[in-house]
Amino acid sequence: MHDLSAYPNLLKEIETLAQSLRLVMQRVEALAAQGGAELSSDDLATRKEAIAREIMAYIALARGGPPETVLPANHAAWSARVAELRASERWAPSDHDLARGREILVREFDKPEFLTLEKFAHLADRSREQICDDIASRRLLALNVRPRGQRIPQWQLDQRVQQLTCAVLAKASLDDWTVYWALTTGYDSLSGKSPVSLAGMRDPHRLASIVLAHLGVQEG
Repeated sequence: MHDLSAYPNLLKEIETLAQSLRLVMQRVEALAAQGGAELSSDDLATRKEAIAREIMAYIALARGGPPETVLPANHAAWSARVAELRASERWAPSDHDLARGREILVREFDKPEFLTLEKFAHLADRSREQICDDIASRRLLALNVRPRGQRIPQWQLDQRVQQLTCAVLAKASLDDWTVYWALTTGYDSLSGKSPVSLAGMRDPHRLASIVLAHLGVQEG
């Protein structure tokens, strides 16, 4: 068994590959139908099922290892490859890394669109207690840079953006800054735009699914 939970980027790449392969198989099916290829529906279904099983087995292996009966025939070679990717020592940030990380957070935290709880409550026409309750219940995203307290991104005053944020927070048990970067970073699949910038034009729940897939969170 190989636990790659300490390597979220690798796991994310594996899951992205799995999604891409599923799309490839859907395209193969469409081409077969359009071109009249000599491929029966039963043959195609069998091939798709075999590929899907192998993809899911690889993902399960990377997450901690499924039962032997679930793994594909070449799982020994894959297991060896996974083992090669394990570091001999667990990575830990240096003091320089920590200082630089805090500098980035403070710079972001000081942007004018980060509002105090009182300011956000005033603009939302709600009480401070209601805002605090939403934060505690993960219905609202608040960022913290100690000892400077909490601030709330102003874009959550928009109802559709707030729906997007709430949908992500409900599924992703991750720290608030990770969720923030996932919501505000540009995605290739969104033509380089961030989910937050598109929430007013697209279905917030579909955007939330894209963010969750980026974070490696399975919806269920």
